Amino acid sequence: TIISASGKPTVSFSFVFALVFIDIILNRIWVPEYGLKGAAIATTFTMGIGLVLASVYVYRKFKTLVDYESFLKVIFASLVVYMISCKISISGVLLLFEYIVLFGLYFLILIGIKELKKDDLKVLEQILLFDIKYFKG
Repeated sequence: TIISASGKPTVSFSFVFALVFIDIILNRIWVPEYGLKGAAIATTFTMGIGLVLASVYVYRKFKTLVDYESFLKVIFASLVVYMISCKISISGVLLLFEYIVLFGLYFLILIGIKELKKDDLKVLEQILLFDIKYFKG
């Protein structure tokens, strides 16, 4: 998104094209041997390559990458929600409810550890209000 927004959508497209090609190759290698796990590993590995490629490009172009304190806060909130989700075993329609509750918890944790601030919430509110106005016509 950052690369495309900086006026270089062809760079983003090139990354995606290369990554799809890599993913296809890795799936052809790992799916016959490992089945569905092989597909998951192939895609995860491919996305890791994409992360590295995009990170290097963004860093070289903008000389910045990520605020490490912010990154650690997001990792912390994600781990808390992940650990809770591992303890819950729900299926069917209740699974959707579980996801909504976990997302709400994630959101509250980010507010509690001051990763989401009032300005961020105002931007979110403006985005949501714009979308509502857009769909109302």
